[in-house]
Amino acid sequence: DLQGNEQRLSLKSGSLAFTYCQLPVVYKKADKASISVYYNDGNIEQIEGAQLGLELSNHVFSRSGKISRLEVELK
Repeated sequence: DLQGNEQRLSLKSGSLAFTYCQLPVVYKKADKASISVYYNDGNIEQIEGAQLGLELSNHVFSRSGKISRLEVELK
């Protein structure tokens, strides 16, 4: 993570995970495209489609620490 601590995620069969800008990104198969944004404060934001907006992208690229992981579902 951004503080240098090792983190582990359990993945379900058929999932793929990697880190981008020290942020875990989990890909899953689904019927439609969506992104779940998991915030460090415990909130979860659901986004329809497969694109992050400018503000969320800036949090990822700047490593702001506000987002703990992204779960991306693709058809």
